[in-house]
Amino acid sequence: MRGFVEALRLYFSKERLDKLRKRFMKFALIFILVLFAVFYSIGVIFSSNCYEIKNCKACWQRGNATSQYNAMIDVILCACESAKANNYGDAFINSEIRRFYKIVSGIDASTQEICEGKVPLIKYK
Repeated sequence: MRGFVEALRLYFSKERLDKLRKRFMKFALIFILVLFAVFYSIGVIFSSNCYEIKNCKACWQRGNATSQYNAMIDVILCACESAKANNYGDAFINSEIRRFYKIVSGIDASTQEICEGKVPLIKYK
């Protein structure tokens, strides 16, 4: 019986438990990092990106430049409807329309020029 108790003491000694705790912590950290990387990768692969101006939103799938461009055009057109309805009174919508249009075309135009068709706004199929 005394040998059994001594074996238990050795088996559950502080040094052994500390070693096991350190191994477990390393394993847990590695497991969490791998799990995070897997979920992050899945999110990147299967997610879609969106452009948004106030209540106007258009999304596209990654890797499709035409879809991305058209999404930006859709957001501009939708925001133009809001801007016209508010008589171009919302400064945020106006600045976002101008900013998005400059990204798409490289041209710095006023909100009225963009929304009233005085500058080109082309959507691809």
